[in-house]
Amino acid sequence: MTQSSINFSALLEKQLMPSLHHAYNSLFAAADQAILTLAAKASVNKEQNRYYEAAQNLRIVRFEVIAHFSAFFLEGLTPTTAPNVDHSHAQSLYALLSIKPSEYQADTALAAALLDVNKRLNTLGADIVNPLMPEEFVHYFLQALAWVELDVHTKMLVLRMFERHVYSRLINFVAKLNDGLVEQGVLPALHTQPGSLSYSVNALVDKTLSETNGHLLHHHRKMNNALDELQADDVEKLWDVLDDNNKADAWQSFMLPRNILDDLKEHDAYPDNPSAEEQMLLDKIPLVAEIFHQLTNSSTLPSLSKAMLKALLLPYTRIALLDESFFRNESHAARLLLREIVELCEAWEPKLVSLEQDNLYRLLLNIVQAFVEVERLDKFDYQTLQFELLAYREAQRQKQAQSSQRYVDSAYGAQIAERARDDVGKLIADKLNHQRLPYSAYKFVQEAWGHVLYVHAMNTGVNSEPWRDAEATLDALIATFKPAHAYENRAQLLILLPSLLRELRDGLSAIDMNKLLINQWFDELESAHKTLAMSIGGVLNDNPLELLEMASAKMYEEEERVAPDNETPILDNDKAEAILDNISQGVWFNWHRPEGQIRCQLAAIIKHADKYILVERSGQKLGELLKRELVIKLQTQELEIVQTGVVFDKTLASVIDDIRTTR
Repeated sequence: MTQSSINFSALLEKQLMPSLHHAYNSLFAAADQAILTLAAKASVNKEQNRYYEAAQNLRIVRFEVIAHFSAFFLEGLTPTTAPNVDHSHAQSLYALLSIKPSEYQADTALAAALLDVNKRLNTLGADIVNPLMPEEFVHYFLQALAWVELDVHTKMLVLRMFERHVYSRLINFVAKLNDGLVEQGVLPALHTQPGSLSYSVNALVDKTLSETNGHLLHHHRKMNNALDELQADDVEKLWDVLDDNNKADAWQSFMLPRNILDDLKEHDAYPDNPSAEEQMLLDKIPLVAEIFHQLTNSSTLPSLSKAMLKALLLPYTRIALLDESFFRNESHAARLLLREIVELCEAWEPKLVSLEQDNLYRLLLNIVQAFVEVERLDKFDYQTLQFELLAYREAQRQKQAQSSQRYVDSAYGAQIAERARDDVGKLIADKLNHQRLPYSAYKFVQEAWGHVLYVHAMNTGVNSEPWRDAEATLDALIATFKPAHAYENRAQLLILLPSLLRELRDGLSAIDMNKLLINQWFDELESAHKTLAMSIGGVLNDNPLELLEMASAKMYEEEERVAPDNETPILDNDKAEAILDNISQGVWFNWHRPEGQIRCQLAAIIKHADKYILVERSGQKLGELLKRELVIKLQTQELEIVQTGVVFDKTLASVIDDIRTTR
C-alpha cells in the first residue's frame, strides 16, 4: 500500500467512520424496533417467540456486521481478497434491493459530488478506489451482511432499513469526503454544478435509440406482439401439464425443439431487410437460445428440471429484447434468479411419484407460472421470487446444518454418556464399599438413584450443584441402613425418613421418571425401612408398620390437595412476580381453562428466554408461557399453585409428633 493510500485510509476513518457508525446504529435500532413490533402483533406464541429470537440474534451480530463493513470500506477488500465471504449469497441479496446503485447518475447532485471526489482522488494516486461509489458502497455492506448468520426474513428487513437509514445519506458522506480532501488542499477550487447528468446511462441510450431509430421501435413492437401470441400458447400448454395426472411426462412437451426466429417469420414479424440496429436485436435471440440449449443438455440437471427450465426460454428471450442490460450486467435480477434456479436444481432429486409433496417442485412451478403467465415483463417482480428462493435455500442450509450437528452431537454425546456412566459407577461403588444394604435398597441405589446421578452428570457435570445434592441425598439414604443395634430406638430412624423420602421423590420427579415406577421404587424402599425399624430393639408401644404406612398415605393424599380458591384474593403484580421468582421446576398448578380445570406441572424454566414450560400429568407439553404471561395468569388466578410443600411438611411433623407421643 502506498503512502497516499495510507493517508487516504486515515482520512476515511477520521472523516467518515463516526457518521457511518451513527447511520448503522440507526439502521439496527429501527430494525430491532420493527421486529419487536411484529412480535407484539403476533397472535401465536410460536410466531412471537420466533420474532423475539430474531431480535436477539440481530442484536448479537449487529456489531459484527458493522466491523466487517468498516474493514471492507477502509481496506477496499474485494470478494476475491475478503476471506470467508459468501460472494454468491451477497449477489442474491443484491437482487432484493429496491435501489439501483448502478444508475446513480439519475441523482444529479450525487453524480456531481462523486465526480469531484474522483477527480481529487486521481491526483492522490491511480490505485485509490473511491469506496463511496454507490456500487462499491452497497457491495461492502452486502458482503458484511452475507458473512453473518441471520434468517433470510431478518436480512430482508435489514436491507430495507439500509436503504432508508444509510444509503439515503450517501450524498452527505460524499460531501464530507470532499470537505476532508479540500481541507488537505486537494483541488480546493473544484466544484461541479449538478445538472450535467440528467439521465442515467441506460436512460440516455434508450433516449438516443428512440430519437434515431423510430422504425426499429416499430419492428420491436411487432416482434413483441408476436412473442405475446407465442407465450399465450405456452400458457395453455402449462395448463395442460398441470391437468395431466402424470406431470413428470407431461412436462416433456416443453422439451420439443423450438426456434423462435422461425416462429417470428411465421407470424410475419421478421424484417425482410433488417437494418444494423434491427440485426443487433435479432442476434440476441440465438444467444438466449444457446444458454437454454446448454442447460437442457447438462448432465448435472434432472430431466424434470430441464423441462421446467425450457419453459423459461420464451420469457427470457423477451427479457433480453426488452432490456439491453441483460447481457451486459452480471447482477441483472433475471440472471441472478436463473443462476439460483440452476444451482438448486443441480442438487435436486425430484419425487416423481408424489410431485405435489416436493417443496422444490412447488417452488419452481410458482416461478414458471409467474414467468409464463405474466403480461408485462418490464414490470416483473423478480424480488419476490428471489426472496422465495433465498428462503428455501436458507431452510435447506439450516436443515443440513442441524443434521450435521446431530451427527456430531451423537458422536460427542456417546463419549459424554460413556464418561457419565463411568463417573456414576465409580461413585456408587465408593459409597457402597464395605456397606451392607438390603437387596431392595441396593437395587434402588443402583437403578433408581443411579439414573438421577447419570442425568445430572450428562446435563450439568460431576462438579455441579445438582450432582453434589444428589450425592448428599445418597449418603443420607445409605446412612439410614446402618445396623439395627446402632440405633438407640425406632424414633431415631423414623425421624430421618420424612425429609429423606421427600428429597428422593423430588430427585426422581426432576428427571421426569414415570410416576408408577417411582411409586414402585418407594414401595420396595419402604419395605426395607419397615424391616429395619421392626428389628430395632425396645418396647413395641408403637407400630412402625402402621406409622410408615400412615406417613406414606398422607404424603400421597396431600400431593393431590389443592389450595382453596374461594378465599384467595386477586394478587397484585409485585406479589405475583415474587411468587413466580420463588417457585422452581416441579411445582404443580391448576390451570382453569375454558374446557375445564387441568392439573399441570412446571417442567422447565428457560431463563435466558424467560420461558416456562408446562406439561400434563402424562408428560405431554401443555403450554409455553413467557414470564409476563405467567404473572398475569397468577394475578387473575387462571393458574393456581398447588400447595403441596407446606402441607407435606405439616403432615410429616404430625407423624413425628405421634411417634414421640406414643413413646
